[in-house]
Amino acid sequence: MTLDFFPEIIRIGSEKSIFKTETRSDISFLGWGMVIKSRKIDISVIVVNFESYDVILQLLDSANDSFGNLSVEFIVVDNSSEKNLMALSNLRRKFSGIKIINPKENIGYAKGVNLGILKSSGQYLAVINPDVIIIDGTLTKLYKFAKEHQNVGMIGPKLLTLEGDLHLSCRTFPGPLTLLYKRLPIINRLPFIKRKVSDHMMLQANHNRAQKVDWVSGSFMFVSRAALEHVGLMDGRFFLYMEDVDWCRQFWENGYEVWYLPQAKAIHIARHLSTQFGLWGLFRRISWVHISSYLKYLKKYYKILPPKKF
Repeated sequence: MTLDFFPEIIRIGSEKSIFKTETRSDISFLGWGMVIKSRKIDISVIVVNFESYDVILQLLDSANDSFGNLSVEFIVVDNSSEKNLMALSNLRRKFSGIKIINPKENIGYAKGVNLGILKSSGQYLAVINPDVIIIDGTLTKLYKFAKEHQNVGMIGPKLLTLEGDLHLSCRTFPGPLTLLYKRLPIINRLPFIKRKVSDHMMLQANHNRAQKVDWVSGSFMFVSRAALEHVGLMDGRFFLYMEDVDWCRQFWENGYEVWYLPQAKAIHIARHLSTQFGLWGLFRRISWVHISSYLKYLKKYYKILPPKKF
């Protein structure tokens, strides 16, 4: 395998705007006025980390057997506090070629992904959560499918649990009441509500068949840079949750397809913090972060909320 690594730790302040990338010839002009010459890298693996050093080591180890002869760079955006600089040093020592971007604060998942993209050079981008283990050959399979289908802007692999069970990772776009249906046990036992939730979760779909889908989970998204130049980066207004739904929707609205590819597989060690403990979960801060992002999504697409007054 060929590894094109660029060792450095970069410290960057928080940035409020949403960035676009304009490409001319062999030079990329980025939103900050930075200029980065294009390098011949096939895949940029981008990981946004928040105090997940134990699992991120598994991810990076598994990636070494996943891309064959492709040229790959690894970029970690670490949203953890500066007290974890020792852990960052250990990470860099074990993976000497990794590129680490260290913001001064937790800027959220979407902005973290955007920072990673701005520092990347790959023809394709693999945006992966730190709690993912890549199964052999997955990046190669995603790359091959993307190269053979130029109209595809984003691909999600089949995700499995540690026990080998299916981890649902593709769904239909949510409606204004979808979150309510899923969260409230009082109503989600009603037959017609159960059907709506089943349709949204694609419970009856054949998850062993490659297919177009509305959106794929942000835990593992394989993105074409050529498509990204038309679609733009993630919407930084989503601090956590719904940024993947929104991004996939933007790809569709710009004429690029989103696909689920079960031939490519990964293990997701997911905890689903926002939906744990049923109704009592509504009293947890992470649940309100999810609800806040959901309301932002509804305001953006359904116009059901009053406009912000200044």
